[in-house]
Amino acid sequence: MQRSFREEHLVPEQAEHQDLKQFLFDHVESYEELGVLVWFHRRPRAHAVAERVAEEAGLPVASVEEAFDKLVDRGLLSRSADKHATFCYTPADDSVRDALTRVMHLYETNAVELVGFMTANAIERVRTAGTRMFAECFRIGGPKPRG
Repeated sequence: MQRSFREEHLVPEQAEHQDLKQFLFDHVESYEELGVLVWFHRRPRAHAVAERVAEEAGLPVASVEEAFDKLVDRGLLSRSADKHATFCYTPADDSVRDALTRVMHLYETNAVELVGFMTANAIERVRTAGTRMFAECFRIGGPKPRG
């Protein structure tokens, strides 16, 4: 299998963690979401409201609430059905749980590499969105409906 220029020039540690970079791309879009996951990973049986996580993680409540919604949609957290919704850490399956455990280990041992992955993923999302928008400008009949 032929490797890309990027893959050929990665330091060994980065090459070893490319699957985690992809996991982050697919499941964790923001540093706030990462902060929420770190908080819950350190307290795997905790049930919490956004205000508690925000205060203890040093994040704005609105950002934590938004992160909760997105992480619930991606199957990483679950929401209680009661009046004062609480959230808890519930990775969807063993492969997701294992990947999250490895992400958290990388966070603890090499946060710089993890932040590099998050930054590269953010740039890739912007690049991809820009390319799509540019391509839509040339679509006959207008933009394709999203749904």
